[in-house]
Amino acid sequence: MSIKAKKISIIVIAAVFALVAIVCTIGLFSIKKVQVDYAVSKGANTMEIQTTLDEFLGDSLVFLSIDKVKDAVDNYPYFEVTSVDKQFPNVLKVSIRERKETYFVKSGDGYVVTAQDGFVLRTATENEVEENLLRDKIYLNLDGISVESATVGSILKTDSDSLVKTVFKIADSVELIDCVESITVTKYNVPGADLTFKTYSGVSIEIAKFEVKGVEMAVEAFNAYNNAESDYVKMYSFIKVYLVNDEIKVVWASDKQ
Repeated sequence: MSIKAKKISIIVIAAVFALVAIVCTIGLFSIKKVQVDYAVSKGANTMEIQTTLDEFLGDSLVFLSIDKVKDAVDNYPYFEVTSVDKQFPNVLKVSIRERKETYFVKSGDGYVVTAQDGFVLRTATENEVEENLLRDKIYLNLDGISVESATVGSILKTDSDSLVKTVFKIADSVELIDCVESITVTKYNVPGADLTFKTYSGVSIEIAKFEVKGVEMAVEAFNAYNNAESDYVKMYSFIKVYLVNDEIKVVWASDKQ
């Protein structure tokens, strides 16, 4: 056998061994179990999403793209993948949490319902927004801010995304459900924006120029609200929060002159 033929034979044999190794690897690391940990409310229907994820059974754990797993869940807007873990040799572990309906937001001539981070979950009727019988959602009023896109399954898009993102962060820092009826963001033509929380008890909490220390100001404002001496104080007062020389000031008042 010539040297050239021997080289060809070696290459062919090596290729065959490589192919066999790949086949064995695929077989050894094929997914035999999809373990999903759900952080959801009681009664949440997870059967469809489990069925969707079970379609990965038999796929190679080695070559499986984590993004592909996340994309598979995108068809279920009320669920969010928080982690994907490949547990070799053959277990795919996925952690999922439920997105909760938090805000009503006006978009064009209608309304949408979003999660606490502005992720759009569904559309809503005007009657539903006006009644809000369960008090389980907050009306978010964007004054001076335009909603550019409110597509179900995507984050709400506005012409002031950074500002709105700050609002969600501030609201997430305090307990609002069953306490706050609405939140109004007022953006002016000059630098600075104000944030007003209207509570069911009648108290308005006004945070001036919330872009700086907004979270800290909200926490102190709601501490003052929750620690009020009586419900009578809450009925006839409002709270104003602002910065003086970088120091947070919380003021109770009874007349908005």
